[in-house]
Amino acid sequence: MTLGELLTRAAHRRPEAVAVVDGTRRLSYAELDARRAAAARGFARLGVGKRDRVLIALRNRLEHVVAYWALQTLGGVPTPVNFRLVSGEMKYV
Repeated sequence: MTLGELLTRAAHRRPEAVAVVDGTRRLSYAELDARRAAAARGFARLGVGKRDRVLIALRNRLEHVVAYWALQTLGGVPTPVNFRLVSGEMKYV
């Protein structure tokens, strides 16, 4: 079982329960799972697959959580980096 599958299982068990809080924004497990699936499809269209490292340069916010779970679904490796890095620093990472 992958981590992505664990999220889907949680969404089936408690779809309306709050999964993520980001300031005034809240997502239920069902909403998070739907966004995870959509983001995973987007990453897959870009060619992301198993063991591919993907930099996540976002603040600690809802979109970061969605990207993390989407990459887990594909078997990718989410790699969070400081969102303040400039392009040259990102290339180095």
